[in-house]
Amino acid sequence: MVYRVTGRRAGRPYVFERSGPRPFSFEKAKLFFPNRFTLEHVPAWSQVPWPDGRHAGMYPAPQFMSDQDWYKCTWFPGEGLLPFTAHHCLSYDHSYPLGKHWLEEPYSAQQKLQHP
Repeated sequence: MVYRVTGRRAGRPYVFERSGPRPFSFEKAKLFFPNRFTLEHVPAWSQVPWPDGRHAGMYPAPQFMSDQDWYKCTWFPGEGLLPFTAHHCLSYDHSYPLGKHWLEEPYSAQQKLQHP
């Protein structure tokens, strides 16, 4: 299987192609990287207001529509610019499905049910 990862590096488009399976399956990625913020998965850190700067007191908005969208737009250790020894993943091309990066109140399960 050949998969393609695209992103930006130093302001230029970056394309990474690799044959074979991805280092992390979808289910394994969800298990190992619980800090993703999608309309389906709301991590605990997203319920705490931003502490300082121009967004102090505001809450981050979900970055992807679904966990599957997050998986498609994320490099895992051994992909893209991340070495196999990395202990984190790197997401790119965030879609911000609510149309904004910051919210007045934390995103909740009730909002998940109301979003189409």
